[in-house]
Amino acid sequence: MKRVYEYDLEEWYQTNDRKPLILRGARQVGKSTLVRLFAQNLGLDLIEINLEKKQFQSLKAEQFDIQDWVIEIESIAKKKVHQKTLIFIDEIQAQVKALAMLRYFYEERPEIAVISAGSLLEIALHNEEVSFPVGRVSFMWIGPMTFGEYLMAQGSNDLYQRILENNLLDFHHQMLLDELKKYYFIGGMPKSIKTYIETKSFIEVRAIQEEILQTYQEDFPKYGKRINTDRLSSVFKQLAFHLGKKLIYQHLDRESKSIEVKKCIELFIKANIIVPVYHSDANGIPLRSQVDTNVFKIYFLDIGLVNCLHEFSWDGFNKIFDETFSTKGFLAEQFVAQHLAYHLNRKALPELMYWLRDKNINKAEIDFLTSARGEIFPIEVKSQSGGKLKSLKVFAEEKNCLKSFKLSKNWFDKETLKISEGRSLEVDSWPLYSIEGLIHQKLKH
Repeated sequence: MKRVYEYDLEEWYQTNDRKPLILRGARQVGKSTLVRLFAQNLGLDLIEINLEKKQFQSLKAEQFDIQDWVIEIESIAKKKVHQKTLIFIDEIQAQVKALAMLRYFYEERPEIAVISAGSLLEIALHNEEVSFPVGRVSFMWIGPMTFGEYLMAQGSNDLYQRILENNLLDFHHQMLLDELKKYYFIGGMPKSIKTYIETKSFIEVRAIQEEILQTYQEDFPKYGKRINTDRLSSVFKQLAFHLGKKLIYQHLDRESKSIEVKKCIELFIKANIIVPVYHSDANGIPLRSQVDTNVFKIYFLDIGLVNCLHEFSWDGFNKIFDETFSTKGFLAEQFVAQHLAYHLNRKALPELMYWLRDKNINKAEIDFLTSARGEIFPIEVKSQSGGKLKSLKVFAEEKNCLKSFKLSKNWFDKETLKISEGRSLEVDSWPLYSIEGLIHQKLKH
């Protein structure tokens, strides 16, 4: 199944000043498969080594020598490293010293293309206090498959291209809403999508989702020796029921202290299982300069896994999607969040912002904030047709904002909201399924 990251990998491979690349992201999002497909498509000779299964003895030497490491890699792979070799070091967190030693490929053997990946990399780095060789490696953050990748997996490449180019026709609308409904249930985990394409069975998809969630829970003992895995499990099972709302630690686990729940949340963020969205005062750019890290909401890694945690069946989901489900705004927000998190900037840590005012009578909240070309853009997500835009008006008045975006189930549209005498706000409305087109056309830096 084709991934949009392949274009980024090719750009990395062809650059003159190529550095070892570290792929970061949650377990099961397809990092290893992505590297294999990339090597195959470019005709590279792939050497793949999993550090959970193999240990490098050359890394244990008192005086590290990059040439010794290359020779050991050749010995393990039983093949010589040459100009068209791609070395892939998977699960690098299992021997974190390897991470620090990647710098020597850049400094002494830059002609060798090296990619590494690790699912619990941030947790391993935190526990063992090993730092990245800053300036000598590159990064790429991998998330679940997007709605567009889901379409491509089914052979609808042209439709995906039309979404990117904002070149859709009226008759595409209902077709894409029907596919969006399926994606809401299946989600973007590669194994879930592959299972659906091969079996067309939502029951089989649910079994895969349960398997993935179980895998995440089996990782909890790897988070650290002093971690209370029972508490982690308890908080984990509550995450999906607190999406899109200002997070109150005690609401997740009333039997634990807030500081203990906070630690669980921090670990889930490090494991890339949840995506935090922090409040920004949004008085200027960069948005992160005015962030309050004590005020935030969360979204899960993937919308399909959210549905699994909520125990939504396909029959019930399909029946009420256009009615009751369309009013469950957290699903639409979850869909948008996972696309914004991993595709606004695939080379940087997923960093989402929102705006919240909940301290006085005129309460207001903007679902997401982003900036591009020196402007701040508020983004409102509406799961159903219509919907008031009171918060947008409040934000525009307070921050002197002139343009905003709305995502909903409706077709493309534009409207102008009068804010005050002589001032107005332009609202550019896009269908939810066009989120990648919106990112590509309007929100890229």
